[in-house]
Amino acid sequence: MRYCGAALAASAMLAAGAALAADPITLRLADNLPPTHFLAKYGTHYFMEEVTKATNGRVKFEYFPAEQVGKAKDMLALTQSGVVDIALIVPAYISDKLPLSGVVDLPGSFASSCEGTLAFWKSARDGWLAKNEFQPSGVRVVFSYVNPPYELFMSKEGAIRLEDMKGRKIRSVGGALDITLRNLGAVPVRLTAPEIRESLSRGTVDGIVFPVPTVTSYKLEGLIKSVTSGASLAGIATTYAINEARWKKLPADVQKAIMEVGDATTRRVCKMTDADVAKSYETFKQQGMTISRIGPEDQKVLDEVYQQARRDWAAGLDRRGKPGSEALKMFSEALAAGK
Repeated sequence: MRYCGAALAASAMLAAGAALAADPITLRLADNLPPTHFLAKYGTHYFMEEVTKATNGRVKFEYFPAEQVGKAKDMLALTQSGVVDIALIVPAYISDKLPLSGVVDLPGSFASSCEGTLAFWKSARDGWLAKNEFQPSGVRVVFSYVNPPYELFMSKEGAIRLEDMKGRKIRSVGGALDITLRNLGAVPVRLTAPEIRESLSRGTVDGIVFPVPTVTSYKLEGLIKSVTSGASLAGIATTYAINEARWKKLPADVQKAIMEVGDATTRRVCKMTDADVAKSYETFKQQGMTISRIGPEDQKVLDEVYQQARRDWAAGLDRRGKPGSEALKMFSEALAAGK
């Protein structure tokens, strides 16, 4: 009888443990994206839906888009504090807190979203950036995305030459892009994406450096009249990252599902975005926007600016005791390995 009682008690404990393990899990996910943004359409919704499918409905999400719980620059703090479980974190917006990821933002580094995204993803997921930047910040990257090379959009009509940037107030995300714009004679004005429309309409800035497909997401077409093609002034990285303490509480099979879906999402988004770049230029053309392709003389100037920006960025971090030169070497090798 004692044996049977012990067996029954053990069975009950196992059953309770199994029930607990199968309890539904709700993850709070936040970002600053409007519903029309391509990253929301191609990535965020896909990620949530596929994780729910992969866990047979066990994991569900509460989604807070369009800065409902906080500004874009506050997403890291909101994740660290546990206000949300997962958030879209843009390192360039908080380069004082996530400076090493700025290596992705350096100009002229890659030619497409997928080229930059896959190099960054491998490092941020479980490589050099994970160990040196994200883990010390208490977050874990679950999927990532690097915008296609940023181009210059101006509110003035007509062709754009690089000399047009001198003395002009140009939107920047900060970090490496500030260095690039200053080296081109422009005055960088730090703005998050949701702040751009009002700043353009008020004339606070004369132009913006922005990823090509994102212009339509923020409905900026009527405020800009010209755009460059081939300038490759930046390539800003974005991450959806989960609070590390929350991650450790998730069952192993859920962790596995999240990372597998995250990898698929990362590859899906960059591929779809690269296809959108050519479509966007066609749309700009139909809308009467002037498209200025970078010529040989301007390209020579840009090549020098690219090199100087890389040197300045790495040296600036090195002086602060951060491994800027090491980060630059790491990302250059990651890009080369992916080609």
